[in-house]
Amino acid sequence: MEWFLYVGIYCLGYLSCRAFYFMDASRTSINMLKSAQLTALLVLARSMEHFSYSRAFRLHHMKAAEATDHNIQAFVYRFEDELMRFKKTSIQGIVKAHPKVFQPFVDFEDWKGGMKHLEENKDLLELIRERSVQK
Repeated sequence: MEWFLYVGIYCLGYLSCRAFYFMDASRTSINMLKSAQLTALLVLARSMEHFSYSRAFRLHHMKAAEATDHNIQAFVYRFEDELMRFKKTSIQGIVKAHPKVFQPFVDFEDWKGGMKHLEENKDLLELIRERSVQK
């Protein structure tokens, strides 16, 4: 009769271990997902810096070459359109890359939301950077 107790305790222990392992793996997956999102947003923010530098360089070059105001204005319009398209498609790419299971963990849907999310999680980015430097 007492072997029922042993089997019951063994099954309870085994199921508890599996449940805790599943919860730990889920937490690790979500943390990895959030750090990947932040890294991608950081890369996009840095690419905006490079876009800005290239725009300033091109405008300086056009003015030095004495381009007409019409050509300069056309360049600015095309550049702004391309920049908006890049922002939209890059954020959509990040959001669409997540399976439906992880969709609730995506805290942004557009560029402003993504940059706000990046700003709110600067401390986590700093922690990730510190840990990667220590290794």
